[in-house]
Amino acid sequence: MLSNFWKIDVALIFGLPLWLIAFREVFLWPSIFLQHANVSLPKGLENALGKLIITPVIHRHHHSIVRAEHDSNYGDSLVLWDKIFGSFQKPLASKPGVYGVQNCASDKYQTIDGMLLTPFYMDER
Repeated sequence: MLSNFWKIDVALIFGLPLWLIAFREVFLWPSIFLQHANVSLPKGLENALGKLIITPVIHRHHHSIVRAEHDSNYGDSLVLWDKIFGSFQKPLASKPGVYGVQNCASDKYQTIDGMLLTPFYMDER
């Protein structure tokens, strides 16, 4: 919700109509909920939708601990952008072997403070 204040400010600065932000959010939020849902779509539906939108399988790949996998599939709704910028990877499995960020499994990273301070711990790894 806080990011919408930023979007509204930018829209006002550039003279964009606020309905444009609302329209985008109405379509973006269901897409984000679908990506993060712990569901398995039927394989045919997954393949068909995956040609156009970011599906749960495509997005899960982005949360892999393997750097080459998590440095892919950045899109928040359409696979088009990842394909244009070369960051799209078709997942070979429905889930990565391990989720997370490499070297961030210790307890100090598993608190709110630890997560917020993670960028400052980078040289310790």
